[in-house]
Amino acid sequence: MSTAMRTDPSGFAIRWSDDLASRYLAEGYWQPATLVAVARAAVAQEPGRVLLIEGSAKLTRQDAWNQALRLSAFFRARGLVP
Repeated sequence: MSTAMRTDPSGFAIRWSDDLASRYLAEGYWQPATLVAVARAAVAQEPGRVLLIEGSAKLTRQDAWNQALRLSAFFRARGLVP
């Protein structure tokens, strides 16, 4: 197995192996989907599922999604772009 240094989309230097990437995709460890797509599908499938419990407070998938959207809007309003 050979590895090479690459720069990922966010600018970080990473060690990369085409062989391992192919293997991880084939074995299902990696998915050809973004984190947003996976989260959106999970919320659509079971929005009320509880993700976190702290004391008497509970956070559902829908709650987490809504908070993520608010945080995204906050950053975009200040000029941050994807």
